[in-house]
Amino acid sequence: MTTPARPLAQYAIFLTIISSILFGTSVYIMVFFKAATVGKVAGILPAAVGLWAISLTYLLGEWLSHQFGIIIVKRIGAVILGCLSISVAVATAGYALLLLQIPGPTVAQWALTSIAAMGIWGILNATRVPKLTRVNLIHPTKSPLGLTIVHLTDIHLDGITSTQWVRQLVNQVNVLSPDIVVFTGDLLDIHPDRIPEQIELLKYIRAKTAKLAVSGNHDFYMAYPTYQSVLESIGFTLIDNQHHHVAGIDFVGISDRDGRRFGHHRPDVDAIFSGVPQEGHRIALSHRPDEFHHFARHGVLLQLSGHTHWGQLPPFDFVIRMWYAHGRGHGQLGESRIYVSKGTGVWGPPMRLFGRSEIVVVTV
Repeated sequence: MTTPARPLAQYAIFLTIISSILFGTSVYIMVFFKAATVGKVAGILPAAVGLWAISLTYLLGEWLSHQFGIIIVKRIGAVILGCLSISVAVATAGYALLLLQIPGPTVAQWALTSIAAMGIWGILNATRVPKLTRVNLIHPTKSPLGLTIVHLTDIHLDGITSTQWVRQLVNQVNVLSPDIVVFTGDLLDIHPDRIPEQIELLKYIRAKTAKLAVSGNHDFYMAYPTYQSVLESIGFTLIDNQHHHVAGIDFVGISDRDGRRFGHHRPDVDAIFSGVPQEGHRIALSHRPDEFHHFARHGVLLQLSGHTHWGQLPPFDFVIRMWYAHGRGHGQLGESRIYVSKGTGVWGPPMRLFGRSEIVVVTV
């Protein structure tokens, strides 16, 4: 299947929306600093326009990385974008401190120190290898299978991710000696031709029985056929909208709903489950966690998801908390359980402020 090209109008709308958000964010931050410094920041509008222009570095870097493979501008822009995100949260807290009558210069000094400290910590934390999170899938009426499943998600190879980090990830997985490795989407944010070493390293992920995957929204943004091709090259079987029986487990996969925008048909959950035996061990693979109630209705033992990147940067972690019933970690409906990973990697800014990336290890 050929992925339809995005109309130029879609790009224009996207850039307008993002640019407007960045401009509004820049004004919000500069108004705070003007209030905190009792007007010593002269000219809010020129300062906000300057901050807004700097924030557009990331969009410029995205274009340069896709067109010419130039990564350095994207790397710098991503860090700027991350610091801008942190600044929004700090400014919000700063406004509250000003309302409490704490002297403005003290608040401004605290804000600048906090932004710098959190930015540095976020960069360092994102470079750490993912932590291992263990999930024991014990069911009162089903016999244990004695299998180890490793769950990866949201790796987001974007040209910024280093080969050393990918090498460490592969080694981490292989040390676990998993029976099955599953990936729940968002692998690529740049064409694979720009990151051949990282793709080559992923070929060395080993599993005794199977390596399975479903798509995420970014896998459609980068072109679904490209994602299919890369998965095949690294030895993963794509099970979008299918079920795959392996080692006594029925894995049920669902493609990301954003695929519909690119002409990809996704049947409803009932149709996907129509041929799945009811008496077996059912594990659902879905990039997003917000359809868990559909899978629970079909009696899955466990759903594995990602997408939310919980805790990567504020204020998005607060948005995720309000938007998703199951935004991270464990959840349950009846006898069905869900585990939502914080993500194996990061997206956009190479920063993670609250919590580490993770590899989920499921024992069945």
